[in-house]
Amino acid sequence: MRLINTSTLEFVWFPKVAPPYAILSHTWGPDEVTFADFTNLSTRATKSGFAKIKRTCEQALKDGFSYAWIDTCCINKESSSELSEAINSMFRWYRDAAICYAYLEDASEKIKLPIASSSSISHCRWFTRGWTLQELLAPKEIIFFGAKWTTMGRKTELKEILEQITGIPCAILTGDMRLDQTSIANRMNWAAKRETTREEDIAYCLMGIFDVNMPMIYGEGRNAFTRLQEEILKQTQDDSLFAWRASEESASETPYRGLFASSPKEFASEVTTTPFFTSRAGASTLLGNGRISLSCALYQDGFIGLKCFQGTELSTVVGIQAINTGSNHYIRSNPSQLVLKSHQYPVAFHTVVFDKFVEMKEPRSLSDIYQHNEFTLALPPEISLVAVYPKEYTGFQEKMRLPITHLVGKKVAFHMEVDREASGADVFQEIGWNDKGTAVLLVLWAEHLSTRSFTYYFDLLAVNAGDAESEFIDVERPAEALWEKETAIAWSTICATGTHTIVSGHQIFSLQLSVSANADVKNSAIDVQKEMEKAEKEREETERERERERERERDAKNAREFKKGVAQIVVILVTPILGIAFSIALVTVLSKYA
Repeated sequence: MRLINTSTLEFVWFPKVAPPYAILSHTWGPDEVTFADFTNLSTRATKSGFAKIKRTCEQALKDGFSYAWIDTCCINKESSSELSEAINSMFRWYRDAAICYAYLEDASEKIKLPIASSSSISHCRWFTRGWTLQELLAPKEIIFFGAKWTTMGRKTELKEILEQITGIPCAILTGDMRLDQTSIANRMNWAAKRETTREEDIAYCLMGIFDVNMPMIYGEGRNAFTRLQEEILKQTQDDSLFAWRASEESASETPYRGLFASSPKEFASEVTTTPFFTSRAGASTLLGNGRISLSCALYQDGFIGLKCFQGTELSTVVGIQAINTGSNHYIRSNPSQLVLKSHQYPVAFHTVVFDKFVEMKEPRSLSDIYQHNEFTLALPPEISLVAVYPKEYTGFQEKMRLPITHLVGKKVAFHMEVDREASGADVFQEIGWNDKGTAVLLVLWAEHLSTRSFTYYFDLLAVNAGDAESEFIDVERPAEALWEKETAIAWSTICATGTHTIVSGHQIFSLQLSVSANADVKNSAIDVQKEMEKAEKEREETERERERERERERDAKNAREFKKGVAQIVVILVTPILGIAFSIALVTVLSKYA
């Protein structure tokens, strides 16, 4: 680290541990002293920026510090390696300084001291620059000076006023709360209204605030901010990184975006964002080809639920609107809006793939086999999708699209529920109804005839709640293609109509479902009800006859048991009598021949 000797105004290099030093935070002007200027005594004296250096060293010497560091002259910016090292080390250098002097050159000397309101200094350029954000956050203590080096106060003394100006909580400013204890979105929000001279610096100046490092590539433009978000994503599972909003103007020009923001400006917000973490969700990671694997909650209305709350409302999650362009690949739509959704527990998390950073006027389709042939499902409001079988199709979402390639040789089932009230079926709850509505299973499959030719089959089944998977397994393929089929459930008719078109050599198959209620279906349901009642009566009569037969069998058994008991008693009584008679007869015989 290169420091200035505050007594001699000469550079001193410290390769390892630097001694206590003062550090300057300021905004650059047009005539600053560079590293090359500082070593030339005659040149540096002619620069208007040299006055800042002298006053900084004088103040440091007065406060008992022999060394000072100033960014304009202590970095040899002609050396790309030294510049990169310095920028990556900048936050640490400000954090480790014994004292930081914040020089607000446009703070008028007429400011009434002590400062009592934010309006007195909020106009100062120091609060609008990107680099001074980390220079406010990193040091343990800062002394603020006005235009004539008048002391205006310390950071700890001005914390409430600084919070009003910057939006940074007092606990962060005083060090009572660590930076990593607040969300990515909140920290980005602090930089939303700040500017840098070079486009890349709006990313580089935030590296220390997010505790990341990356090489400097001046000339890369806003790709630097994309790289910053990549480095942040590698170190955290904070979904607030994706909770940004584009401006209305930007969204009108490019209504389809990726998962990353284009600048800190898109994180501007009046409320805080708080992430939550759960073992139920997987990790969101960077993939190749400019994509991100995101673990999120999916909803049928195109809503992607992020793992974060907004403000103090913990009953709703923050989310974004997105569309599936195929193969579980998403891009963000309506990027100027963040959507709040009621938080549900437990939440089923799914892994989807997003573009990292794109700006498009029209969503592009993936140029692969899965987009060449596809199946779409259209559901009316009365029908909601509950589940898809097999489980590999759980990513099938709001656009209701599946690649036909997946259907070949397989059966796909859509487990749905029909709204009982909307469809007019308000009785006969025992016919396939659960608490929410009728459980319906739509089964679809395709038979591959040639390279670009398929025959499609589908069937509708009414199933009991919870039986969808077993019913799906038992389904048999019908003998011929069913291009239109109706199934009657209670008072409702569900009609499935299929269409098949070829566009630019691509096969598109669609299935539309509709729900209606009519008298024929009602009568059919009544007949079914009567048949069920008749079957129930027959079952009851059969059971009664079986019970009567069991009673007859019990009576016969009891009679047999009675007869057996009587016989046993007779034997018991007769046996002693026979013994006595035999004894008398024997005595008589013996007496006769004696």
